[in-house]
Amino acid sequence: MNERIKLLADQADAYATAEYEKWIPTPDFSGIPHIRKIFNEKFAELIVEQFDLILVNEYLDCVGENDKKSQFRVDRLRKRVKEYFGVEE
Repeated sequence: MNERIKLLADQADAYATAEYEKWIPTPDFSGIPHIRKIFNEKFAELIVEQFDLILVNEYLDCVGENDKKSQFRVDRLRKRVKEYFGVEE
């Protein structure tokens, strides 16, 4: 695993831990958050966000900010990727 993936995993772990610690126990322990699920969802979200940043930066490097047709295509692609993976804007 490279350092970038480890960094994203650490960020997801910190987020999941913080979310888990917000949970207030109930007598029957109902509603207990599943820390692994929280971690997995955040980790996936962070990966998609990084992909999005790479896509935008590559687009800007290739065509600049003034090419409206290419910008529209990249924006559409970004939206499709986020929708596909269920990541909110």
